[in-house]
Amino acid sequence: MRILLITPAFFPENKYGGPVESNLSLCREFVKKGHEVTVYTSHNKKTETKEIEGVKVHYFKRYLKLSNNFFITPGMAFMDFSKFDAVHLSELRTFQNVLFYFLRKNKNYVISCRGTFPLEFQRTALKKIFDFFAGKKILENARFNIVSSEKEREHFKDKGVLNKTAVIPNIVSIPQKVKNTKSKKYILYLGRIHKFKGIDLLVKAFEKFNKKDFKLLIAGPDEDYLEELKKSVKSKNVEFRGFVSGKEKEKLLSECGVLVLPSINKHESFGNVALEAVAYGKPVIVSEFCGVSEYVKKYNLGEVVKADADEILKALYRAINKKVRFPEELKAENLIKKYEGIYGDAA
Repeated sequence: MRILLITPAFFPENKYGGPVESNLSLCREFVKKGHEVTVYTSHNKKTETKEIEGVKVHYFKRYLKLSNNFFITPGMAFMDFSKFDAVHLSELRTFQNVLFYFLRKNKNYVISCRGTFPLEFQRTALKKIFDFFAGKKILENARFNIVSSEKEREHFKDKGVLNKTAVIPNIVSIPQKVKNTKSKKYILYLGRIHKFKGIDLLVKAFEKFNKKDFKLLIAGPDEDYLEELKKSVKSKNVEFRGFVSGKEKEKLLSECGVLVLPSINKHESFGNVALEAVAYGKPVIVSEFCGVSEYVKKYNLGEVVKADADEILKALYRAINKKVRFPEELKAENLIKKYEGIYGDAA
């Protein structure tokens, strides 16, 4: 099958969050199954084509950035969409989606909004304009809307697309060889440093945690919240590591005692890093707002808590250094079959 993924940002730009890493994992698994995978995306510097892990990636030069992931890339308008058997759009409000939608010549497609829905949530004037002219049309005319959890599926109630919404957890790459690394005495938060991520609740919980030999490590790219967060920290055992990726990220995940995602965002679609931690045998604590929470609960991968400092504190005592195993049902080879079925039906 010839598969095209259209996304505003792609590897190695991991700073744009979970969609970048989960899209790479998805493409990697399709290549393993013998599919021909192409990505249309954007790049700060120039238009170029590269092969990454067997995936043909077309980077189109960004001429203007209007928001965090809205990049103007006119070069994509000259590409041929008809040669692909399946087209998958990643995220909703992107310039690349607009180009494809109006130039597709009735080409069918599927979409994964990846947390950029519902339409009413945090809408700026630019988002409202986008939704009026393109967003609703793109969503309504997709053959399938792929979501990562039942929680995310609930966002689409009364939008006219629920009947064609399929739930497939995000694919995460599992290390081929997981060393029996002894957990070190630290609690880990790994993700964007944003007010909606509830990191302040974790800090408050940690400062009441009576295991004084433990540290709290906070890693991830700043989204205009880091300085405010630092001012609220009283403990000397809280460390900020900045943006991490590659071997450094793997080391943090493989050696932590527990990973915590305390999001207060009611529209948090998933939380890829939670399953990445589980892949290293590490327990996780996630708030009830995270889409991944239903899998944590179902497969006993840690604790699901309310977004509350005292609840997080109680969960820390229960979860620290708990042994967990990655669920067979969530392994890539099982999830990729579901994608193949949806792509086949959408063709």
